Amino acid sequence: MTDDDLARIGPSGQPGAGDHAATGDEASRDGSRTTGTHTPGPWSRELNSRGQWEVFALSQALICRLAKWTPPIDEADARLITAAPDLLQFGKAAYHALESYAHGNASPELARACALALKLAIAKAEGR
Repeated sequence: MTDDDLARIGPSGQPGAGDHAATGDEASRDGSRTTGTHTPGPWSRELNSRGQWEVFALSQALICRLAKWTPPIDEADARLITAAPDLLQFGKAAYHALESYAHGNASPELARACALALKLAIAKAEGR
């Protein structure tokens, strides 16, 4: 991982630093694999007038609406879903940092930055 890659993480670990769009394999209805892209972050959550949690993209596009089953669990699920773009971005950064370390490139600064970014994303997912 280069210094440019680290700069994409952002020193505060907050969304907005770097590219939030990511691709991955997804199963289609017939079981074949397709490559897809998720909606870029950051995402936000709101409780609607019917008591359902909704997760929105920055563009205000609806990502999902959680059924009103168990309010405390629904809220925790909404927090986790909202944090998904950050968790993916910083998880990938940490993976690349570990790969770099495994190939003999030790960088304490990179490790600290990745650890902080993941810590902040996990805190967001946990509502702290």
